[in-house]
Amino acid sequence: MKTHLLSQFDRSARWLLIATLVMVLVSVSSVTLATPKKGGTLTIVPDQTMGFERDFNPFSSSIGTQYAQDFIYERLYFRNSLNPEVEYFRLADRYELGADLKSVTFTLRDNAKWSDGKKLTADDVVFTVDYLRQHPRFNSNVISLYDPNTGQGDVRSVTKLSSRKIRFDLNSANSLAAQRVGRLIVLPKHVFSKVEDPLNFRNPDPIGSGPFTEITKFNTMFFKLCRNPHYWDDAKPYLDCLRFPLLNDNTHLWAQARRGKIHWMSQGISNPDEDFANHQHHNKYFFGPGYNVVFSMNTRKAPFNQLAFRQALSLALDRTTMLTKDTFGLTQPAYHPVAVGALYENWFNPEQLKPYDYLMQYQPKQAQSLLDQAGYIDKDGDGWRDNPNGSAINIQISVPSGWTDWVNTCRRAVTNFAAIGVRAHLHTPNADEWRSRVPSGDIDMYIQVTGLHPDPVTPFSEMFDPNAMTPGQVTFGTLHQYSLPEVNRWIDKFYVTVELAEQKRIMNEIYGLVAEHLPVITLFSNPDWYEYNDEKFGGFVSADNHYIRPVIWSNNPERLIHALNIYKK
Repeated sequence: MKTHLLSQFDRSARWLLIATLVMVLVSVSSVTLATPKKGGTLTIVPDQTMGFERDFNPFSSSIGTQYAQDFIYERLYFRNSLNPEVEYFRLADRYELGADLKSVTFTLRDNAKWSDGKKLTADDVVFTVDYLRQHPRFNSNVISLYDPNTGQGDVRSVTKLSSRKIRFDLNSANSLAAQRVGRLIVLPKHVFSKVEDPLNFRNPDPIGSGPFTEITKFNTMFFKLCRNPHYWDDAKPYLDCLRFPLLNDNTHLWAQARRGKIHWMSQGISNPDEDFANHQHHNKYFFGPGYNVVFSMNTRKAPFNQLAFRQALSLALDRTTMLTKDTFGLTQPAYHPVAVGALYENWFNPEQLKPYDYLMQYQPKQAQSLLDQAGYIDKDGDGWRDNPNGSAINIQISVPSGWTDWVNTCRRAVTNFAAIGVRAHLHTPNADEWRSRVPSGDIDMYIQVTGLHPDPVTPFSEMFDPNAMTPGQVTFGTLHQYSLPEVNRWIDKFYVTVELAEQKRIMNEIYGLVAEHLPVITLFSNPDWYEYNDEKFGGFVSADNHYIRPVIWSNNPERLIHALNIYKK
């Protein structure tokens, strides 16, 4: 048919068609294959500070971690938190898990060097681990080292197998060994072996392994980090430099951001259009799902020790209004009552979780019916439901004063609970007092976040850690104080399972148990704050290209991948 139609064209028309097709193909090819332009200085704000100090210690709690980790000092390896199948090999180009999953061996890139040109070898990796063991306060949770006094921790020992190979021996079998160990930030032995007090070492002229190591300008108002002349990746970075301006308060920061002077930051904002995006055409933002927000209830005291009561509270909540009004339309819905949210979407089996999803719906009448059947009725005629034994119910919901979106959310919960006859009131201490009550576990209900990790099982390891459920040792994760041994057994099984499909199956068994027992009430996902200006640069994460978490905070190693993919227009 196509041949017949083409035969109707005269010769010139046919040649015109062919020429046009060739031009289109060349155009498409050039778009697909073109290398982004190199050059340019990107202005970024990982943190606010009152004044810059020349401190590039990668484990410094004050400044170094924000600027030195990832950009100046690289890790061995890490995974994509949004897509578990995507791996990022950095200083290491491969790894091998031991057959018993009690060890992991990394092989370093043959062309990995320090910014002074010296070879980066296994000696540097072994030194780093030993150095952190000698200076535990310097570790800053970068790697979990085994402590024989507590029996806790991952890495028992590290062994050099060759100039490029290092084996990490673990305390117990762990299928996540590569992720846990790979996040290690490697130090140059020829520099830090001469430093006796790493906590107070400012490292003013860093010798690093990352893409940006050269401090070309530094003063109290701004500094620039420029290309590592010996970086192992010849193709990247596209950028010449990163610029860090001094911005010591929100007023100053947003004044600069509105004018398009900041290219990448992660700052909380309640009205992003009016206060940022509408001021400049190239000012943009994308708030993907971040930490999941829950109500933790003390299940060791009445009425929270009864499942029907916890289910009724969940059904009473108007989450839609919480999303659209109380949190300014910036949060994202959570669809399953499993304690974690949309960040782990690739780990959910929606069909398996569907029987529990009604608990996320606003159904006050069903909530009232549940309470009636469970004996939570108004026994003394004061208009409020009581416990089955006749004692009064008056739930204290704790939230830090000044945390506006969460205070709004808790206020909504008080109103929602009142509508089903359950009395509750707000407790709004300052943040320090709010935190100080946690170890005792002596609470009614707390609004809080569940852990955010690059793997899906660690949040539940934290939530159901039996060592953190005794008074004085309770953590935010275990504030519910609900023991679920079956979850712990599935967690143990996950750690000895390598196949991704089986890991996903195990996670959905865990999700199902959490939904069935409901030790916490899932609310919504907080936003991953992320703002950018693309007037002069491209390659930014966006709603249409959400391939990594783009937040620029130091606890997100994926910020390195983002920086490497940004290019000059």
